[in-house]
Amino acid sequence: MSEERPLLRLDGVTSGYGPIVAVRDASLEVRSGEIVALLGANGAGKSTLLMTVAGLVRPTAGNIELDGSRIDGLKPEEIVRRGVALTPEGRGIFSHLTVADNLRIGAAVRKDRAQIATDAEEMCTLFPILGERRRQLAGTLSGGEQQMLALARSLMSRPRLMLLDEPSLGLAPRIVAQIFEMLRKLPERGVTVLLVEQNVSLALDIAQRGYVMASSELQLSGTAAELRSAVDLEQVYLGSAGDAPEPAATGGR
Repeated sequence: MSEERPLLRLDGVTSGYGPIVAVRDASLEVRSGEIVALLGANGAGKSTLLMTVAGLVRPTAGNIELDGSRIDGLKPEEIVRRGVALTPEGRGIFSHLTVADNLRIGAAVRKDRAQIATDAEEMCTLFPILGERRRQLAGTLSGGEQQMLALARSLMSRPRLMLLDEPSLGLAPRIVAQIFEMLRKLPERGVTVLLVEQNVSLALDIAQRGYVMASSELQLSGTAAELRSAVDLEQVYLGSAGDAPEPAATGGR
């Protein structure tokens, strides 16, 4: 990789909930235009790491930089203004509002009001089903349609960095394939991606690099090809079965 400054940089970040440490001494980088996968078992700390970057969980140690500027300690809305959008696990849509209202909420931090309607139309082109159902209550959409709405709502903030938490969760394979094909193209729109995903194959199909998280720590990193060659990756890190053999990838931090 080149030595250009990363878009996102975590250095020794620790965070959690009261006495519970969910992320310990995490250091990672995501460069502009990359899709980087964050892999690991349930409870490893992946979602907390994303929420810490987004400002929803405050770090107790370490630094978080966006394009060279510290963002740890900022309020979540200010982090959104700086170009970070979180699409949480479970989608987090406003079920009692329409599709159109959800899209407008996604642009709440923006001041370019004249452009918001244009961007909403673009989202309905990117996800045609949303255009067909723009007046429908979001809670009446199918799971796949709700995930599309969650992604479109995040894009309405015009992010430089999208934090995606388990976008394939609970969806039919056909819908997952559609969504991941769209995610693959996000860098063409100027959007960099940090992706949490338990489906290792899907994640490494679209990612250039990845990190593996276990027991609240980043324990392995490498290119997608290097992580694929670590044959015990899924069993050991996602199934937590036994001790890890030495994988064919670069070590943690």
